[in-house]
Amino acid sequence: MLIRDDDDDLVLDIDDAFPLDATESVDTDNDGTGDNADTDDDGDNVADADDAFPLDSTESVDTDNDGTGDNADTDDDGDGVYDLLDAFPLDSTESVDTDNDGTGDNADTDDDGDNVADADDAFPLDAAESVDTDNDGTGDNADTDDDGDGVYDLLDAFPLDSTESVDTDNDGTGDNADTDDDDDMSLDADDAFPLDAAESVDTDNDGTGDNADTDDDGDYVADANDAFPLDASESVDTDGDGTGDNADTDDDGDSVTDANDAFPLDATESIDTDGDGTGDDVDTDDDGDDVADSNDAFPLDATESVDTDGDGTGDNADTDDDGDNVADANDAFPLDSTESVDTDHDGIGNNADTDDDGDNVADTNDAFPLDSTEWNDVNGDGEGDNTNPLSSFEELQEAPAVPLLGLLAVIGLMYLMYQKQPGSSPEEKELSPLPAEEE
Repeated sequence: MLIRDDDDDLVLDIDDAFPLDATESVDTDNDGTGDNADTDDDGDNVADADDAFPLDSTESVDTDNDGTGDNADTDDDGDGVYDLLDAFPLDSTESVDTDNDGTGDNADTDDDGDNVADADDAFPLDAAESVDTDNDGTGDNADTDDDGDGVYDLLDAFPLDSTESVDTDNDGTGDNADTDDDDDMSLDADDAFPLDAAESVDTDNDGTGDNADTDDDGDYVADANDAFPLDASESVDTDGDGTGDNADTDDDGDSVTDANDAFPLDATESIDTDGDGTGDDVDTDDDGDDVADSNDAFPLDATESVDTDGDGTGDNADTDDDGDNVADANDAFPLDSTESVDTDHDGIGNNADTDDDGDNVADTNDAFPLDSTEWNDVNGDGEGDNTNPLSSFEELQEAPAVPLLGLLAVIGLMYLMYQKQPGSSPEEKELSPLPAEEE
C-alpha cells in the first residue's frame, strides 16, 4: 500500500485531518478548523488561552493545578478533604465552617457563631458554651456547680484541679482541655462520639456511628447502594453529574429539564408526542396516527399526515388541499392542482378533457364546449342553433346553391314535358306559339 504525505508535514495522510494543508494535521473538536488556527481546540466554548485542558471538551478548570480537571477531581482545591465533605471545595485554605456562616473556621474569628470571639470563648467550637466561671472545665450552661467542679475527688481523675475531673484516653490531659478526648485523631468539636475511639461521626444522628451504621444518612437506602451515603436527601444520581436526582433539575443529563422531560431518567429520550410510552427517538409513529413518520408530512400532529400542496397546512385543516386557489368544496379534483372542473362528470378534468361537455363534439369544433345541448352557432349570434333555429332567409344565405338547383330542375322538367307533346314535329314545336289561355 502506498504511504502518502501529500502536504509534507511529516504526518501521514491517513493520520492527517488536513492532508493537503501543511500547517494543520489535527482537528480535536472536528469543527473543520485545525488546532493551530482554532482558538477553542476542544470546542467546549472556553478559549484555549483560558482553558486548563484545551484538548479536553469535558474539562476547562483545574483549581488545584494537579492535572485533574475539577469535573473529575474529587478534591478540587487539593486540601486533602473530599469535595463532598469540604465546605469550601475551591479554597485550599478552608474545609470546615462550624457555624455555617460562609467563613471557614481558619479565617472565622467566631467559629461556632455564638457571637463570642474565639479568643474569648472557652468553647470556640461549641455554640452552646462560651463561659466557665469557676474554671472547672464545664461551661456555665451545662455546669450545675459553676463555682466548683461538682465532682467528688474520689471520682475525679484530677482531684487537685477544679477545671478537670475526667481523662477518657488516660493521656494525662483532662477531657476539658483535651481536644481529642478518646484519642481517635478526631477533634472533639467534630466528634459525634468524643468518648468512643471507634466512632466520630453520626451523620443521621441515630446514635449509631457511621463506622457501624449500614445506613449512615438514615434515608433507608443501604450505604452500599447509596450514591450519596452521607446525604439523607439524596441516594440516586442517574446522570452521574454529582448532583442527586432530588435536587437535580435534569436527572438524566440530556439538557431537558425533568419538568419538561417525558423520560426524566432516560438520557436518550425526552419527548413522547403520542403518550404511548415509547419516546419519539425510537417511535416510528411519533404522533400515533397510524401513519409512519417517514410517510407523515406532520409526524408530530396526530390530526394531520398529508400536505398535498406543500403549503405547511395539512389537508384536514386546509380548505384548498391542492393549492389551485379553488376551495375543496368547489373543486371536482381537490387533490389535483391542474384540475378543478369536470363539466360532463366523466372523471376527466376539463383541462385534460377534449370534450368537456360530453356531447361527442370535440371542444375545438364545439361553439359551446361547456353546454352538452349545443355545439353549432351558424349565424354567430351567441345562441345555439338547437334552441334558436335559423330562418329560411338565413338558411338561404348560408346555402344559396340549394334553391337555385331546385329552380333549374323545375325548368328542365317543364322542357322535357313540352318536347313530348304528340302531333308536332320538332320544327313545329319549335315555331308553335304557346296555347292561349282559356277564358
